[in-house]
Amino acid sequence: MAHNDNNYSSGAHSLEYFAQYDSSISNGEARMPICICIDTSRSMGFLINDDSELEYTGGKSQVDGSTVSYVKPKYSWVKLTQRIDQLKKVLSKMIDNMLSNEIISSSAVICIVTFDQFARCFMEFSDVNRLTPAMPNSLNLGRDVTNMAKGIEMALERLDRQVDMNALAGNDSYMPLLIFMSDGMATDGEAAERARREVRRRSDEGTLNVLPIGIGSSVSKQWLASMSHDNYCYQMERDNEFERVFSDILTRVQQTTAMIALDEGTMDKNIELEEDDIANTLYGTNYESFLEDFINQEC
Repeated sequence: MAHNDNNYSSGAHSLEYFAQYDSSISNGEARMPICICIDTSRSMGFLINDDSELEYTGGKSQVDGSTVSYVKPKYSWVKLTQRIDQLKKVLSKMIDNMLSNEIISSSAVICIVTFDQFARCFMEFSDVNRLTPAMPNSLNLGRDVTNMAKGIEMALERLDRQVDMNALAGNDSYMPLLIFMSDGMATDGEAAERARREVRRRSDEGTLNVLPIGIGSSVSKQWLASMSHDNYCYQMERDNEFERVFSDILTRVQQTTAMIALDEGTMDKNIELEEDDIANTLYGTNYESFLEDFINQEC
């Protein structure tokens, strides 16, 4: 099973990188931060083809804690499809739909975090109109570890930072949305459990919308479902299930933004904080100084 090792590096933020954040808060409108946190461990390379389309070659290995068998197409017309291939397809469709939806394209800002042994920010928060349906094609398989805690922690940090920046700029934020996607059990034990409890706490408090999505048969649906106040885990295995899940996600986002747009002044989950109070409490500086520091901080 082929996979690519990503380069995990850090460095000062570029002006182009900062411009994405600046664009996402500069129009003065309320924003809905959405972070899509994606498992890219090697098990995302498992095939979703029917067994009837495959011929087993006899080779086996251990991948992400599971014993896997190597296969080849049984017929010349069979195309081998990995879970990550299907994920890319549906993410592309979701971005395309968001671009064509007036409410979502003007209200949502999107961030994508990936995790395997490490976590990395695949895409910092950007306006929907900065995205392209081809962007998910750059997602690659990572290492043979499912370190959920690192992915969750980075996703929450990015969501918190976006809400803080909106508040500093005098903008409201709709309740953030975390879409968490994994196809395997966590390999980081108690660290993953602590991260899960933090997500559930925010969901119970009504400060975070959570949509856990299980991919494949090895995932612990009960563990994922317990991340959300709804105690529900979506399941994606076949093509029609991927489509159904993301259609539902798109509907939820659209309904939420439409509802807030109609009655923006009465939503008690909007952030209503004074700029000076935020600056003194969080950064001890004014907004302009915070932005200057943000450009130069480490990724």
